[in-house]
Amino acid sequence: MNATAQALVLPFITQVTRAVSLSENVKVLGGIPFAEDGTYLEWLSILGFTIGCYYVIYTFYALCFHPLRKYPGPWHLAVSNIPNRWSTISGNSSYWLYDLHEKYGPIVRVAPNEISYSDPQAWQDIYGPQPNQRLGMPKDPKFFSSFEDKKTAASIITSQPKDYMRMRHIYSYGFSKQVMLAKEEMIQGIIDRAMEALRQTKQQPQDIVQIFRATDFSIVTEIVFGKAYHIFDRPTYQPWFKSLMGWIRSTAVITATTDYPLGKLAAWLLTPRSVLKQRNVYLKYVNGEIEERIGESNAGRKDVVQLMFETTDQPKLAESDIRANLPFMVIAASETTTTLMSGMIAHLLNSPDALSQLTAEVRGRFRSPSDITIATVNNLPFLNACVNEALRVYPAAPTQLPRVVPGEGATVCNRWVPGGTKVYVAPYATFRSAENFYQPDAFLPQRWLPENGESFDVDKKNAWRPFGLGAHECPGQVITNLITRLIMCKLLLSFDLELCADSQDWLSRQPVWIVWDKPELLIKARPAAA
Repeated sequence: MNATAQALVLPFITQVTRAVSLSENVKVLGGIPFAEDGTYLEWLSILGFTIGCYYVIYTFYALCFHPLRKYPGPWHLAVSNIPNRWSTISGNSSYWLYDLHEKYGPIVRVAPNEISYSDPQAWQDIYGPQPNQRLGMPKDPKFFSSFEDKKTAASIITSQPKDYMRMRHIYSYGFSKQVMLAKEEMIQGIIDRAMEALRQTKQQPQDIVQIFRATDFSIVTEIVFGKAYHIFDRPTYQPWFKSLMGWIRSTAVITATTDYPLGKLAAWLLTPRSVLKQRNVYLKYVNGEIEERIGESNAGRKDVVQLMFETTDQPKLAESDIRANLPFMVIAASETTTTLMSGMIAHLLNSPDALSQLTAEVRGRFRSPSDITIATVNNLPFLNACVNEALRVYPAAPTQLPRVVPGEGATVCNRWVPGGTKVYVAPYATFRSAENFYQPDAFLPQRWLPENGESFDVDKKNAWRPFGLGAHECPGQVITNLITRLIMCKLLLSFDLELCADSQDWLSRQPVWIVWDKPELLIKARPAAA
């Protein structure tokens, strides 16, 4: 609580404590003051009155004297962060922020000490390099520490600038195009196995989300651990990749409770038991694989773990650093790719013209699946436009990533923000704002083409930052973009797709726990005519 508010409220508490201690008619039993007649209602009333005064005074302070008092937003959010945190716990945060920005504008006070932005300039002001902050504003330590299951070492999520750049160098190379080219045969084999699995369905409804997830997970774990898990053929590992959302959702709840006393207990109570069970399954599998891989540190594999051991950067990463980073890395690299592809195919199946145009482009460029390679998939303009538009209307990472304004304060969107304030860009609200994009709720890939027409001249393309900005820009975006293009090209070359009736409303109000909690997306895949 702010020092000014404390100065107003603490005298009330002091007076009550003093009254209790001086009273000759009070006995203390078990630390609770009782009157001689055995009741404690009088003192309970005083305590209740004191607490009531505390909140009345704090509310008055938050609305009338707080440094953020002039920022727009509903009054109840200025006095409590509970609505904000509950929106995260309930999976409604992205929509909640969108509604607030639609009503109050591009800058909104969403908690007593928290501001959300949908103004494109905020990307640079918050996350971009600053004169005294090369990596942008500092991360909110409470929020980001929620992603770590072990506090014995810092991960790339919570590390300080020096360690962060050292870790980022490893991850950027481990998920680079160069590494993917070296592993292309393996990647193509996994994708071809996924296409074969679809072909074997004989046009029966299939959940394409799970097919995408199994494919992405197989590729990412091969790149990270150097080991082929063959998810399609080995049921042993299927509980692992199916438990990803359990870890993600439970982590989202933890991020919402870190501000409170007994926050971990609150997170445990507020998370469904089935979700906690999934979290434990995920951690059991991933930690087991980490220990096995660390035990083979001299195996000579060309994977991300080997890069961690062989890095020439000093100081070298300790085994504890590796253990702290890998659980999140596997999810971040695989689930964002699954999200992008699921959202893209859902929008295409609901946009027949766009699907027809993309299918024609793919089949006009490639004659057989073997023609589809890492070197050839980037030269399809409409495919690139569809990927960009999918990332706009269905961002792979729709959750806001809070930063803390440095102690000296900073200017964000031409307004002064005092030090210690939490600030962030709300991606979903930003990408869906009519202030930033023409027909923001429509899936219109043509907006990303050079010959897009005058209607799209109003688009503020600098509002579109699907992988973040600056030094903290997602190091896994290369693998996400390449895998998405490879799979989409092979899928549309090999099959004619149909959306099943049960999935017609798939895009409506999905919960968001860091990423979209994607339900079944049922499709029928009919082999394309030769």
